[in-house]
Amino acid sequence: MDGLAKYYYNELSEMNKDLLHQDQLLGSLQNVKISEVKSILIYKSSVAAGSEISTSIEVRDPVESLGVSTAVVCQMLGIFLDNAIEALADIADKQLNIAIIKNPTSTVFIIKNTWQRQNIPMGKLFKLGFSTKSDGRGVGLYTARSYTDKIQGLHLETEVSNEFFTQILTVKDV
Repeated sequence: MDGLAKYYYNELSEMNKDLLHQDQLLGSLQNVKISEVKSILIYKSSVAAGSEISTSIEVRDPVESLGVSTAVVCQMLGIFLDNAIEALADIADKQLNIAIIKNPTSTVFIIKNTWQRQNIPMGKLFKLGFSTKSDGRGVGLYTARSYTDKIQGLHLETEVSNEFFTQILTVKDV
């Protein structure tokens, strides 16, 4: 019995915490009725969990449709989430917060992560080839900005503070 108790507390207890956390994340996505959006959020959340990133998702009201291409929104969410996960790789306080807010005329996606404050020239952040990481990068945010420039109904705001880097994507209804 002692060996079984030790095994449970040392091995299974941690696994049960992970499963409970995944169940909580999935539960918070029950209001996302667009399968493509739900899928990208589930996948990126599991990638974040694998990198020991504390992830929270909040969706209070049902999100059933978007006023623009779902594929475009999913690509943009993928870019923001990949960037957030990558930014969290080398810092101690690994927090990723995702919120989806349904307003009467739009849906707002908020991707907020802790970060190591950098003096980023905001004017260059969305330029092709600009990256705070390594050479040969700098395509993601450029792509996201090109969508907001071309597609009516998409609006992107970027907020930075000492603690958080936040991307706010507003998708207007049709």
